[in-house]
Amino acid sequence: MPGHLQQILDVLQETAPGSETDLGAVLHELVPRIHRRGLIVIFSDCFGDVTELMRAIAHFRHHHHEVLVFQIWDPDELDFPFKKWSRFDSLENADDRQMIDHSHLRDAYLINLEKFRAELKEGCGRHQIDLVPISTDRPFAEALAQYLMVRLRSSR
Repeated sequence: MPGHLQQILDVLQETAPGSETDLGAVLHELVPRIHRRGLIVIFSDCFGDVTELMRAIAHFRHHHHEVLVFQIWDPDELDFPFKKWSRFDSLENADDRQMIDHSHLRDAYLINLEKFRAELKEGCGRHQIDLVPISTDRPFAEALAQYLMVRLRSSR
């Protein structure tokens, strides 16, 4: 197991963000390719259609897989600390850049963010899926170790 974990961590360290992905559709495509029951670990911001994502995850659960979702957050996505006009660059689409006045966006952004997080948390809970938020300002290995300790304690 430690060798597999190191391989996963190495791949994650070397992976660069790509284009926008419909996570629900990708997961639906993967279900028939995985023939043995196992642990499905998803690392994503989970942005997109939560209903479709939950359908895909339920598809895995129907096939008796355990699913674990690590939701990746930049601290600025959670706090929206911007105090002046700011340029936002899309990680998925290099041509998508927008100048935003924080005063017109902050309140609506935070309300929608909380709604999104609550919907995802409720959906994961309904399907017995651990949803683990991880902030990019914290070492991944530390966050993973903390999650594994909590999981170990709860399984006893």
